[in-house]
Amino acid sequence: LLPFVFSFSTFLIARDPAISPLILGMGLGGFSAYLTVLMTHNEFGTLDHRGLVTLLLSPTPHRLILLSHALLNLGLCLALSLVLGLVASFASGQILILGIALSFGLLTQLVLNGLTHLTSLLLPYHVDLERGRATANQARSNFLATFVLMAGMPILAAPIYVLPILSWTSGRWLLPLAMLGAVLYSLLTYGILLALASRLLSRHQETLLQIVVEGH
Repeated sequence: LLPFVFSFSTFLIARDPAISPLILGMGLGGFSAYLTVLMTHNEFGTLDHRGLVTLLLSPTPHRLILLSHALLNLGLCLALSLVLGLVASFASGQILILGIALSFGLLTQLVLNGLTHLTSLLLPYHVDLERGRATANQARSNFLATFVLMAGMPILAAPIYVLPILSWTSGRWLLPLAMLGAVLYSLLTYGILLALASRLLSRHQETLLQIVVEGH
């Protein structure tokens, strides 16, 4: 039901000619990343769950485990951006919105992947797969993780949006440089957070197994 609600809302918003294609595309990309993070911030609890034991005992480098999570998140975010971008492009008649939505969805999700790595390691919780939610004794970690995400997402993602908006308002010829800056920022920030998360994963293996697999 929610995908239809989001698509219909996007259709109505995109029909307003007063909305800038850049702002609309950026908003759709950011919103797609926001939804993706909310669904995947407990990566080990939702993606691996009981298979986490086998995964951590395998010779797979921890960095590659985290990268595999990041790729899944990126795929989901791009799928959402694609759908919403297509709806907006159809409603407004401007195909440019689709490209902007995909670009900013990709850059935003790349940065926020680093945040989801950290929350899944520092604030993991056991998920009852039958009910699709955290067990009662893990509700506190779920709440704290959501709070950290709400505070951390705008801080990490802000530079991606500030540079293009400033260039768009001051001189559009600066937009390519602003986008290059956004790309470099996303790659650098994710690289730093990935390196930190890889070290944390090595230190938190036992805790992860106890919480995610056993539910303690």
